Amino acid sequence: RCLHKHQVSKVVYPQTANSESLLAMPQLQSVKNQRIMLVCGVGGRDTIESTLIARGARVERLEVYQRMPVDNIQNELPRRPLWIVSSAAVLEVLDRTLGDPQQVLVTSERLAHLALQKQHQVCAISNSALDQDIINCLSQMTAG
Repeated sequence: RCLHKHQVSKVVYPQTANSESLLAMPQLQSVKNQRIMLVCGVGGRDTIESTLIARGARVERLEVYQRMPVDNIQNELPRRPLWIVSSAAVLEVLDRTLGDPQQVLVTSERLAHLALQKQHQVCAISNSALDQDIINCLSQMTAG
C-alpha cells in the first residue's frame, strides 16, 4: 500500500511472508548481474542475501531496524506468557534472558524446529509473521 501511495505500480510479493517463499518467486530466479537492495534488520538470517549472490546478483544491504532485548524483563512478565516468535533472534533472547523453556507461538515451521531444539513448547504455528495470520492463529487456539 505504501509503495502504491508513492506511484510504484508493479508490486509483487509471495503468498507466505518468509525468505524461502520470496526466493521461490519467478522474478528472483534469474537475477544475474542485477543490482538488488535488501531492506532488512541488523543481524538475522542471511538466506536472501546469500542466495541472491549465488544466483549472480549484486546485493546491497540497507539495515533499517535492530531487535533489542528489554532489560529486566523477568520482573514484568505474567506467570506463564505465550511468546509470539517471529525470528531466531527472539528465541536467542528468550534463552539468554529467561533461561528455561517457554510456551511459544511461532510464525514458521523453521522456527518451530528451532524452538523444539531449544526445548520450548510450541503451542501453535501461524501461517506467516503477518499480523492477521498471527491473530487468526491465536483465535483458533482460544476457540478450542
